[in-house]
Amino acid sequence: MSKRNWKYRTVWIATCVGVAMLSIGSGCGKHEVDLGQVSGSVTLDGKPVQGVFILFQPDGRKPSYSWIDAGGKFLLKYNAGNSGAVIGRQKVQLRIPAEDEVLDLPTGVTGPSSIPPKYLEPFQTVEVKSGKNEFNFDLTSEDRATAGG
Repeated sequence: MSKRNWKYRTVWIATCVGVAMLSIGSGCGKHEVDLGQVSGSVTLDGKPVQGVFILFQPDGRKPSYSWIDAGGKFLLKYNAGNSGAVIGRQKVQLRIPAEDEVLDLPTGVTGPSSIPPKYLEPFQTVEVKSGKNEFNFDLTSEDRATAGG
């Protein structure tokens, strides 16, 4: 094999290896499931809930979560780089932040709302669909929650 052919062969192999490495790395940071975009609001006895987490938990998958802001609004995140929730049935619950999480309250939130214990466990099941989803939870101190969506 001549030096010229060897040079082209080496360049060809290096190019193939480079393309393969780019193909392998191109999936980094992407989610591995189909997500629907989920937003909404939470009120308790007609007043916006604030400063607590809302969790959407699918069976056998990672949950999506969001802070609830001062206006009672939320926008779910699946992970740091992807918003939304797994498409399908989700159990919904609230979670009061731990002491160290309170330091990261959303802008305008003065502190976590007081939440009846019945909402700190799954209180409703919803269906997340492809595309945009909006769920508005009107919670009461006495009865079970209702969601309009």
